[in-house]
Amino acid sequence: ATATAGATSLLDPTLPLQQQLASLHQQLATFSDIDALRHLHQAYSAALENQAYATVVELFTDDATVEVYGQRYQGKQTGIRQLFVDQYGTQQAAAMHTAFRQDQSQRLDQVSVDAQRQLASATFHSLVEVSKPLQEQSVLEQMARQQGMHASSSWEQGRFVVACQQVAGQWLISKLEYQQV
Repeated sequence: ATATAGATSLLDPTLPLQQQLASLHQQLATFSDIDALRHLHQAYSAALENQAYATVVELFTDDATVEVYGQRYQGKQTGIRQLFVDQYGTQQAAAMHTAFRQDQSQRLDQVSVDAQRQLASATFHSLVEVSKPLQEQSVLEQMARQQGMHASSSWEQGRFVVACQQVAGQWLISKLEYQQV
């Protein structure tokens, strides 16, 4: 009954049946796109947590941009690969996102898709673990390295502001900006 009641509220009885079906088809396709965009963000988060940095790079368009902690990285094969594969992969980045947790701020997430279903924008909230590789050579940090610790970590509230575009039927990230909240 709930599904039927929900479906009938999407219909406009003043429109011809063909227009109603086209409208329902468009709405269903948009809901499918929104779901795919949420999965894209989850794939990004999971790949970072699993240190699959080459996989992270493949989630971006060729001309994508990433902005994190005041630094801008341009281009999939240059800047974005440099950030994730070269800097994250060798733990040379000043700060790295290493884990993500769900929290109540995710109820503020927003995803929108344009009418042509080619462009989208989203805001995803998360609790983010930020790891800063140990760079100093102090006795304390040398001892920490001997115990297998290579970074200091803390948690912060963050927001990912994302632009996506559909390329060959697949959603990819064209711009990702991380903002500390």
